[in-house]
Parts: sequence; structure tokens; C-alpha cells
Amino acid sequence: MLKAIGFDLDDTLIDGKKMHHAAIIEALNKFGYKKKRIKWIRGATTEELLKLNFPTMNEKMISKIALYKRKIVKKYMNLAKVLPHARELLRTLKQKGLIVGMITNNSRIELKHFLKYFKIKKYFDIVVGIDDAKPKPNSDMLKIFMKRAKVKPKEMIYVGDSDYDILACKKAKIDIILNTKIHKTKLMSSADYIAKNLKDIKDIIMKLEG
Repeated sequence: MLKAIGFDLDDTLIDGKKMHHAAIIEALNKFGYKKKRIKWIRGATTEELLKLNFPTMNEKMISKIALYKRKIVKKYMNLAKVLPHARELLRTLKQKGLIVGMITNNSRIELKHFLKYFKIKKYFDIVVGIDDAKPKPNSDMLKIFMKRAKVKPKEMIYVGDSDYDILACKKAKIDIILNTKIHKTKLMSSADYIAKNLKDIKDIIMKLEG
């Protein structure tokens, strides 16, 4: 029996790459790293992106830049947008009495701003981010959500968009619906369900709920 739904945020419920990218570029410039574009990995944390693009950057500088980025990202929220059917889907799930959670590689300070700005805070019963556990593809955040929601792996499903999401779900033995609205992934064939958009996801969940 389906009792809970967990959601990723970026590229699952919102299109936020431009927002995050702009904030990282400003943070880099702040600390003397002149850059206009950076190589991107879907689902990666700011720290992982910095390590990828600046292999010789030390951990202390990575932490400073990442923290600054998280403080200023709210300046660029106008560059992001909620994906079509997101609020309709979340509203339907809440009306059905399901436990709705957000499980994301974003930080607490970012999520506070995002949930308020996009006006979706009221839909979530539980929010888990990188301040709570190791980021995906580690499965710890999913396990924390299950503990808080008091559900077993077979009693929930996760909605994500990246290979990191797929790997985390496989480790936690949770089924995943992959949202391919923004992009496709290398491990797409490993997802339990594949959807073109959030409307498709709503249909899949309704069928699973019976």
C-alpha cells in the first residue's frame, strides 16, 4: 500500500539550473575565480561541481564558495520556474492523505527560500536536505525520510530526474519514477517508471495507489 511520496526538487518540480549557475558564478567571482560557465552534473552538490571544475581547489575554499553561493542564490530565483502541473500534483497527493516529502541535495538555507518563493511549502510534510545527511547518490536521506514518515521502502515511491536519484533509490530499495521533462539520464532504463512530465507522474501514482 502506497503511503508516502518523496520528491527531488531541481529538474523534478522546478527548472532551476540557470538560478544555481548564476549564483555559483557570482560566488566564484567573489573569491577571485573568473568564470562565465562551468561544466554541470545533474543532481550534484555545489561542492561536487566545484571539485569537478577546479580540481586543485582546496577543501577550505570549496566550503567558502559553496556557503556564499547558498546565501546569495535567492537573488536569482527569478531565473527559475515551477514546472507545469507541479502544484496540481502536490495538491492532489495531499488531498488523498499521502505523506509528501522533499528529499534533495539542496541545503536548508536554500530550501527555506525556495519553498517560500515558489509557494509550495504547504504541500510538504517532511523536508530532508544535505544538512541532514550525505547527499545523493548516497541513500541516507531517503532512509531519514522513511524513519520520519514511519514507512517501509515498499510503502513509498520517489520522484526524481537524475542518475544520482536512481542510484540512491536502488540502494534504499525504493521504486523511482523518473521525470524526463528537462533531460534524460544514462541510467534511465534502470528506473522503475519513466514519465515525460508531471502530469504523467500523477497518472502513474494514481494507478499505484489503486
